[in-house]
Amino acid sequence: MNVKLRKDMMVVVLKEKVFIFNFVTLKLIEQVETFENPEGLCAISTAEKPISKIICIPGTDKGSLKVLNYGKSILNVYYF
Repeated sequence: MNVKLRKDMMVVVLKEKVFIFNFVTLKLIEQVETFENPEGLCAISTAEKPISKIICIPGTDKGSLKVLNYGKSILNVYYF
């Protein structure tokens, strides 16, 4: 398990799921399924005034990554 914080976002990483919350209201933004992640691996952008917010988590397949890019009004998802 792991928790990552920004001024506006909280990411809670569990073994096979990631929860993304608005840090101000604690409202759930999204929950994402991942491959087994016992170490709680997760990366989150930390720029002071970013154009977009980027979260990198394990994908649903072994060895894959999922990059979530929260722009102003859209969510782009990239798989590697």
